[in-house]
Amino acid sequence: MLDESEEEHWVFRRDRTIQRPLSLSVRRDPSRIPFLAPEIQVLYKARSVRAKHQADFDLVAPRMNRAARAWLRTAVTQLDARHPWLISSLHLARDKDCVRGEDAEVASPLGDGAP
Repeated sequence: MLDESEEEHWVFRRDRTIQRPLSLSVRRDPSRIPFLAPEIQVLYKARSVRAKHQADFDLVAPRMNRAARAWLRTAVTQLDARHPWLISSLHLARDKDCVRGEDAEVASPLGDGAP
């Protein structure tokens, strides 16, 4: 998954219009080992919500920061505006300050700064 990129953006292989700057897509653990940002990992699990995927979402979503949740919400909406996580999860409820302001640059799955 770390090699799915174009220039300075990670690109979602299932919908290439969903992107995220590499600087926000790749994180490092304390040993400096790179890993894909949790919001991107969860996005891959949004395709078919099985029990394990739901459990992973339930574990990760409350721990994501506001910008990551906003980005995930926008990306999932682009894939399926009626996705169960959008309907039933308080973690993906729209935060009024995620639409504009400090988080707007990462709220777009297009990676272009658009909200």
